[in-house]
Amino acid sequence: ILGIGAIVFIYYVYAVDSKNALGVKGWKRIALWACRVLIALMIFFALAKPSVSMQDVKKYDPIMAFVVDQSASMAFPDAPENSVVKNLPKADRTRFNAAKTVVEQLNAELHKTHDTKIYGFSDTISLIKASKKDKDGKEPIGEIFTDKVKPDGEYSNVGDGLQDTLKELSANQISSIVFLSAGRDTGGEPIKKFIERAAKIGVPIHTVT
Repeated sequence: ILGIGAIVFIYYVYAVDSKNALGVKGWKRIALWACRVLIALMIFFALAKPSVSMQDVKKYDPIMAFVVDQSASMAFPDAPENSVVKNLPKADRTRFNAAKTVVEQLNAELHKTHDTKIYGFSDTISLIKASKKDKDGKEPIGEIFTDKVKPDGEYSNVGDGLQDTLKELSANQISSIVFLSAGRDTGGEPIKKFIERAAKIGVPIHTVT
């Protein structure tokens, strides 16, 4: 509507000025035409509402997330043939110690190319350890699993643990999630629903059981 109004206005000014400018000759007539064109361009430029958009783009290193089951079932003995724990004392050959060993081994390599975050879950998740990318290997990772990190949870809500991890990392570029569990699921978010959601946003899930 504003554009139509502008065209009508410009035509009206042109018609009136044309009558008044019949006696104008030479360079004055050229200057008058130039003013008309300039005014028309200014009106259309104003109607276009030009604007400058500034965006602050931050680049994040990709994150590799580990999600470790901390339910009580992880304290059970692991399979005797599991090579990850076969060299440990018999009392220490648990599912949880197997998961800890896998995380420590993978994290030692992956934190050279990724930021890494390690979560534990039972009914809710908690951050166990976060490490920044260290491609030169100059920064020691330090201890990941302290004595306070134990498999003592009453629940193993797998879907909730994975979904909450996605929410925690929603502002980051997630490379993939490594999920370590005994395979027991006591409720919460249906796992199938979570897998479909992760597939839609392109987050691979790797399971270790």
